[in-house]
Amino acid sequence: MRLLSHSVVRMLCGGLFILSSCGSTQNSEAAKTAAAQQVIATKGHILPIDTAASKVLWRGSKLIGADHSGYVPLLEGQISVQGSQISGGKITMDMKALQPTDQDLEGNTKLKAHLSSQDFFSVDSFPSASFEITKIEPGTSTSSVTPDSGKDAKAAGIQTNTTVTGNMTIKGITKSITFPAEVHADSTAVDFRAAFAIDRTNWGVNYGSENSIKDKIINKNIDFQINIKAGK
Repeated sequence: MRLLSHSVVRMLCGGLFILSSCGSTQNSEAAKTAAAQQVIATKGHILPIDTAASKVLWRGSKLIGADHSGYVPLLEGQISVQGSQISGGKITMDMKALQPTDQDLEGNTKLKAHLSSQDFFSVDSFPSASFEITKIEPGTSTSSVTPDSGKDAKAAGIQTNTTVTGNMTIKGITKSITFPAEVHADSTAVDFRAAFAIDRTNWGVNYGSENSIKDKIINKNIDFQINIKAGK
């Protein structure tokens, strides 16, 4: 996603990175996935992420059946800023606190238990997941993320065409992902937003996938929406 103090993204409240086991029609553009990349050296001011104000939301679906959605809380994170651009960053997500939100209490509790099991994210063995930026390319892609209502993107200093590449680690497996993002940054604060999809089977989350014979088929893609706020 967060791919990262006062406020990195308030995205986590609703839902980072992230992870869902079910899936419906996926609307987000798929992130480009490749082998893990070397992490860039930190440059500029380092701002802590506001974990309470930041959010990593997820959504997934079965090929036939209802969508499921929720959020993953952030444990910690930071973003480095050089001038008006981010130059690096990392977020760590609390997989044990992964929370579905689309059902009643009983349904959400059952789904959380299943997502936490070895069928999906094995949170007892892998209690956290992370995303760490390895490359930033301003002005090279188009993001569909919408800025805050009432604010003009240019006036607000939002870089609407930033491409972010970073290492996503889930279940101990690290892959590089690349996705478009909108960023508003200076030496005191960062507002980072992105929406993308990943193929969960690249991280060993294979239950119910098209290549599996278990249960009803679940889409391999998971949609993420990351809203991060950071600052002093």
